[in-house]
Parts: sequence; structure tokens; C-alpha cells
Amino acid sequence: MKPGLLVQAGINPWSGPRSLPLWLPPELHGMTDYDAHRALEAGLRVRPLTNTVAAALAEERARGVDRERLAGLTPTDEAELLELADAAE
Repeated sequence: MKPGLLVQAGINPWSGPRSLPLWLPPELHGMTDYDAHRALEAGLRVRPLTNTVAAALAEERARGVDRERLAGLTPTDEAELLELADAAE
């Protein structure tokens, strides 16, 4: 989906209501660039991605997957956005 369509639909980047958590518009590219060299030198370690995903899924299930959200898209928002994308093709 093109960024302009997301903006037109009122979708926010990164976080908050009506947002896509991993979408950044071009003016925010580089926001997540971080050199972890000093943290690694201090002894911190990066855990395997599979562990991170499993922990995130367990936390999501523990909190309840059907709970009200403060960020992201509701199922209705997502359906409307997909309809808009289909119409734009």
C-alpha cells in the first residue's frame, strides 16, 4: 500500500489510534536506526527473534486478544483501509 493512501485514509505511523506500528513515512526513516555497540559492550545481549515473538504472543494472550486497544487499527478500520486499497488499484 502506498504511503499517500495511508495518509489520505487518516492512518498514523508508528503508534497511537488508527496506526500501523511498523510504518514510517519517508520523513521519519532512520528513526529506528540505533547503534547498539555500547549496550553490547556493557554486556547486554540480543535474544533470538523466536524468543521475542513467543514472549510477545504469550503477553498478548495473557492480556486478552479481544481487549480494547489504544493503538493500531480496529477490525473495522482495517476493512475500510483494505477496501480503499482495492479501489485504488
